[in-house]
Amino acid sequence: MKKLFFALLSIIIVFPSLLLAQKNLPTAEEKTTMAASQVLMRVIGIKSNNFTFETITSDKGLDEFEVIALDGKVLVKGTSTLAMTRGAYEYLRTACNVQYTWSTDKITPPAKFPNLTIPRTVSPYKLREYYNVCAYGYSTVYWKWEDWQRELDWMALHGINMPVAMAGQEAIWQKVYKSMGMTDAELRNYFTGPAFLPWQRMGNVNKHNGPLPQTYIDESAKLQKLIIERMNQLGMQPIVPTFSGFVPEAYKRLHPETKLLTVKGWANFSDTCQSYMLTPGSPDFNNIGKKFIEEYQNAYGKVHYYLADLFNENEVPVSKENRYEELAGFGKSVYDAINSADPQGTWVMQGWLFFNDSKFWDKESVKAFLSNVPDDRMLIIDLANESFHGWEKLDGFNGKPWIYSIIHNYGGNSQMIGNLPLYATDAAAMLSNPKKGKITGFGISPEGIQNNEVVYELLTDVSWSSKPIDIKLWLKNYAKQRYGIENENLFLAWTSLLESVYSVPTAFIRNAYQQRPSANPETNMIDQPAFDQAVASFLNNAEPFMGNLRFKHDLVQLVVQYAGYKVDMLINRAIQLHEQGNNTESQVIFEKVKELMIMMDGMTYSLPDQRLETWIDHARKWGKTKEESDYFEADAKRQVTVWGNSGTWLSEYACKVWSGLLRDYYLPRWMKYASSLNKENDPDLNQWEEAWITTPGLRTLAPITGDLLTYAKKLYSIAGQYAVEYVQVVSIEAKGKENKAEINLTPLISDPSSIYAPVRTEPVQPRQTGSGNSKTKPANAKQITDDNSKGLKIYYTTDGTSPMTTSLLYSKPFDVELPLTIKAAAFYDNKSFGGASIIRLPVSFGKTVDVSPVPSIKYPEHNECLTDGLFGTTDFHAGHWLSFEGENMNATIDLMSSLKVKKVTINYLENASSCIYGPTAVVILTSTDGKSFTQAYSYDLPNQYNTSATLKNFTAPIPITDARFIRVTLYNMGTCPEKSNCAGRKAWLFVDEITVE
Repeated sequence: MKKLFFALLSIIIVFPSLLLAQKNLPTAEEKTTMAASQVLMRVIGIKSNNFTFETITSDKGLDEFEVIALDGKVLVKGTSTLAMTRGAYEYLRTACNVQYTWSTDKITPPAKFPNLTIPRTVSPYKLREYYNVCAYGYSTVYWKWEDWQRELDWMALHGINMPVAMAGQEAIWQKVYKSMGMTDAELRNYFTGPAFLPWQRMGNVNKHNGPLPQTYIDESAKLQKLIIERMNQLGMQPIVPTFSGFVPEAYKRLHPETKLLTVKGWANFSDTCQSYMLTPGSPDFNNIGKKFIEEYQNAYGKVHYYLADLFNENEVPVSKENRYEELAGFGKSVYDAINSADPQGTWVMQGWLFFNDSKFWDKESVKAFLSNVPDDRMLIIDLANESFHGWEKLDGFNGKPWIYSIIHNYGGNSQMIGNLPLYATDAAAMLSNPKKGKITGFGISPEGIQNNEVVYELLTDVSWSSKPIDIKLWLKNYAKQRYGIENENLFLAWTSLLESVYSVPTAFIRNAYQQRPSANPETNMIDQPAFDQAVASFLNNAEPFMGNLRFKHDLVQLVVQYAGYKVDMLINRAIQLHEQGNNTESQVIFEKVKELMIMMDGMTYSLPDQRLETWIDHARKWGKTKEESDYFEADAKRQVTVWGNSGTWLSEYACKVWSGLLRDYYLPRWMKYASSLNKENDPDLNQWEEAWITTPGLRTLAPITGDLLTYAKKLYSIAGQYAVEYVQVVSIEAKGKENKAEINLTPLISDPSSIYAPVRTEPVQPRQTGSGNSKTKPANAKQITDDNSKGLKIYYTTDGTSPMTTSLLYSKPFDVELPLTIKAAAFYDNKSFGGASIIRLPVSFGKTVDVSPVPSIKYPEHNECLTDGLFGTTDFHAGHWLSFEGENMNATIDLMSSLKVKKVTINYLENASSCIYGPTAVVILTSTDGKSFTQAYSYDLPNQYNTSATLKNFTAPIPITDARFIRVTLYNMGTCPEKSNCAGRKAWLFVDEITVE
């Protein structure tokens, strides 16, 4: 009786307490505002108490915010936590001139917050997606919770509500596969090293750099719990992994009777690393998929967006006879597995396969693949819209919701690069396109982050705007926010960057010095006068800004990138001198390479986020023992260098301009190569690279820089001085003559000593610029004919080798057969100086062209401008362009005789602000007689709608065929798109050089 009395008494006491506790639980609205307050507290500290957050509703179902700041108090209203945090950040940027970035995440708020009203701002996108799965290899692979907290706050401030969340899945796969009878050893040998897991998850490669330590599996699972919990707290909808059909090799042991599809050959990995895939309709496709989702939700909580990529850069394993049925079967298998575990689940896929293998993925194949998936249970992330409009080519994905996405970064490359004009306008043009289908979101999907902060500030702004952004006005505000005050000179410097490195169509870039040494190092990093002007402006205006960490970061990267251009030039010059037999001078040039690269390393060391040591330290912290830490270090070093197998296309794919890599890897590797040139022996780079990767620590220390600004100016001065020594000094002129060309070589300097003068004379990328009168000539050179030039001798080659004194000596104009590459260089007193000039003459050079309809007389030009080698510029008034107003172009080139043809390259102009758009499609026909034509190629081109003048080209590979006549048809857009400057008007098509090889 006593026990019963005390039990009843306990209930009487506890029950009111429970009611009181429940009454004190925060409401959904309070949770929303509390989460926003907590973000701001972490970012600006106690001053966040001056901010008040309120929830509002939207009748559009979209995120909205507005801000009212008065008398030091800031009221932020938003439809969600992330709308509020975005609103708060918009206020901080606009009113306080601050930024929250990867390189500098500390915001110092003002003593009193300024008055400001930001009117209601609406994101036109329900979903704002972030990350590429590859970022979990190139950037976040060795992060800890403190790193993720900062990154999640960055996402919140920028309004991201749909991050891709790939960490921690190996623990779930272990649980699923062990329940099927697989062993720990089999599974750990299945997984790759941590830095390569994204590609193992997509079925590209198994085992590489494994086995995966259990430490990493367990700690990643703990980390993912924290990540998902914080994402949920912020109101994000994470995209998590699911089963896409790939199974461990051990599956064959358990089910020897089951036929598996073999996926191999990716990136030249050996068959021991190949992947295995279940056939569509296999019972275990559904069993494994269902089991994985159930275990995942048990571990990390409820989620409803599941990522499955089946054919990432792999050959699609379907038969020709049953192609569409089998594709439909794959799609059904993935969806059924998701649906059986989560009836609310949505299948998310990256659209990279449609771009990467566009020949296979025609409209019918895509339609078949997705045919068994209900529209409202599918979401396509249309990657790489800066290069390819999948949605436009593939009928807006046939009713499936999709996300417009930009990749921008490949491999985590760290150079300053991007295409700001396109980012600012292309998405808005898409929104007004009637073919857009069920556009649902805006995605920012870089393979690597923590680079090019200007790009990501712009892209997150684009995700909150339905209209094109005025990029120059935006940059003016950006510079003010980045450096704290408005400075006209720095704004002008940014406009110079806009005209150079930030108007580049591709973001996959490598310097020559980063590449594996060879006799023909190539680079797509091109020095431009506008870039050089920006660097000079930063240096000239640096003094009052050196205390600003964001300015310091930009200054260091700019000067190092400028010096890197010169290093590339020096390396090519040193190799050329060696080929000419001048080994002594070649080694002198390599010593100049060494001087510059060591100084570049010293500059980058001043930025902790630009150090290899930082990358290594993050990796080593995952180890529980020295052996484990050594393993993680080697894994991290392997990824940013050889990646997979030495010397394959993946080598240096993830290259970085980092201190440590510059002085300890790139430089000594080139010096080893230079030494082998002198000794004429094999440098054995494979062994050297592997030893460097597997030996813990670095072999060298970063140089001491002293005062950073003084050091930066010194590096800039030395790099600029070296550059003048290698300017082109020979002009090559070519005149077309049927299947031949007449070549004339002319010196461009009067005094050999003048090229060593201490002035900044920028080299020009050698390229052919004429045919009826084709010339290579630097823009800053003046052709001379005085007697001093007679002391020069010009040697040339026609076999692609570099000219030397044993090459052909030029004395008078000569004829050559086409096609041909000519290299010419000047020599004085048997010593070479200046860079070699190069001209490439295709078989189409100088040939007659029949064009229909007649090009516009508003910009008159002769038909043969398509084959004269003279390339048009961004100034379309300057000639060398055939123009068509609202009409298609048909151009038939007569090669004079039947030749084997394998590709055609077409050059064109895009400048939407002047109503000039690229072709929407290209069709190429061939003929031997000019009467009967056969189609050799057809392709729909993505139109980028570049609002600033952009030179573009497209190469069409065609089956090798005998042809005398090549007919190229380019299809005009017809009418300018709605909401463009020229909406409703006829679109212009501007076409330049067409080369046939």
